[in-house]
Parts: sequence; structure tokens; C-alpha cells
Amino acid sequence: MAGSRSPNYLAKILTTLLARQPEEFALVPDAEGFVKIKDLLQALREEGFGYVNRSHLDEIVLSLPQAPIEILDNRIRAKDRSRLPTPAPAAELPRVLFAA
Repeated sequence: MAGSRSPNYLAKILTTLLARQPEEFALVPDAEGFVKIKDLLQALREEGFGYVNRSHLDEIVLSLPQAPIEILDNRIRAKDRSRLPTPAPAAELPRVLFAA
């Protein structure tokens, strides 16, 4: 369990959450790729990483030489967002749209 709390392990988890599959964790990045830290911590809690808090995120940025994340105010994003899915407009809309 000690390895699962290391900054390197958490950095890999954050890379998956922020740079590869944010939609799978109900995270919606803005135009610059940032997500609110509060939303990220909530997603981590739901995935079984309830011990993670803001100080763990700061530790990754400060302790890892090539930190995969960057923090600006209360927002966080992955540095490499090349694998992030890009939204594409629908080619053809259906005649009737249903909403809940």
C-alpha cells in the first residue's frame, strides 16, 4: 500500500484522469485543459483515492523533476494533452432530440 501513496504512482493516476480519459471520471476540461481541483479530488475519492488532498498534488509538482501536471490557482491540468479526445461537431443532427 505504501507504493500506492508515492508521488510517482499518484502522478500516473492523474495523467490517466486528466490527459487520457477525463470523461470517464466525470471531469470536463475547459478550453485550456484545466479542471477544478475540487472536482478532481471528488473524482479521486469516488475511485478509492480518498486520502489525496491538495498537498499531495503540490508535492507532485515540487518533488518530481518532470511533473506531468501543472497547477494554476484552483485549477489543474496535464502538461501533455496530446491524447485528450477532441470534441467534434455532429455531422447531422436528428430531427427530434430527447432530454431527461
